[in-house]
Amino acid sequence: MDVGSLLLLCRARLTAAVGVPSGRAVLAAAGAILVLAAAALPLLGRHGFLAWSKPPSARFAALLALRALLFPSLAEEAFWRATMLPNAHTDLSEGLTSDWGMLPRLSAQQWLWVLACLLLFVAMHLASGPLLSRVGATHDQGRTFHDARFLYLATMLGIACSIVYLGSGNLWAATLVHWLPVCVWLLFLGGERRLRGVSDTSEESTSDESSAEGSLRKQLLRKRKTVFCQPRDGTETYRL
Repeated sequence: MDVGSLLLLCRARLTAAVGVPSGRAVLAAAGAILVLAAAALPLLGRHGFLAWSKPPSARFAALLALRALLFPSLAEEAFWRATMLPNAHTDLSEGLTSDWGMLPRLSAQQWLWVLACLLLFVAMHLASGPLLSRVGATHDQGRTFHDARFLYLATMLGIACSIVYLGSGNLWAATLVHWLPVCVWLLFLGGERRLRGVSDTSEESTSDESSAEGSLRKQLLRKRKTVFCQPRDGTETYRL
């Protein structure tokens, strides 16, 4: 397939994917979101990767949610799923079925392509972390995107979005699966603070405070163990 034919295929896939999602596609997206929530539970906690937080204002939350809808959710799903993955409406000759199901019938070669796209999707986060910090979009020097816990969540998100898109062929269903977890992470699970580097600073300051407190305790213990004995003649002082 030459470049021109490939571009036409990508355009046809994207055009076919922007229709109104069916009720079954929305239900599948809701189920995928619940599975993602369950997968994230082990990382939830005061000292975990996901820590409870709240947005400073409703206006801030609305603007951040709108930004997350456009990027990364819609932009990434339009490229990684709607453009790169087979679509049941445009790839029928490749062995896909047009009936919505849990998964379409794909050949082994197509499944390998889906897996390759998933791996590239995860690897993209490794490369984009430092780049986003360099252009000022984030302020954590790429540490968040290089965190194994974040990559685990990104992998689970990519799997969920891929399954929903392959089953429905609908861009909006996949975008919903991408957008809602990202919004919850940014607004209520410390994601926005982490990308600004606030959580790292807080952890460092907490560590410094703990070290200072530990040093003070050691000094107090040494003083308690020091006993001064005054002899009868009062000429010398001994420390035991």
